[in-house]
Amino acid sequence: MISYKFEPICNIPFNNARECLFRSRFNFRFCLNDLDMFKECKKDPVGYAKFREAGTFTQNSTKHYFGEINKGDIWE
Repeated sequence: MISYKFEPICNIPFNNARECLFRSRFNFRFCLNDLDMFKECKKDPVGYAKFREAGTFTQNSTKHYFGEINKGDIWE
């Protein structure tokens, strides 16, 4: 069993990446941005917290993956 340990601030990008992978049926092409955010958060959690503070309400709001992932793109 693999276990990851990361700062609590990294729960947000981790959950976004996990949700994106689930919704896209593990198609990494759709989730590169979310996976990169999680990687950056793990590398520098303090810098990521400052990055989140600088974001607007729209940028920090919850993502809606149903609208971003088209069914036709998944089956290609």
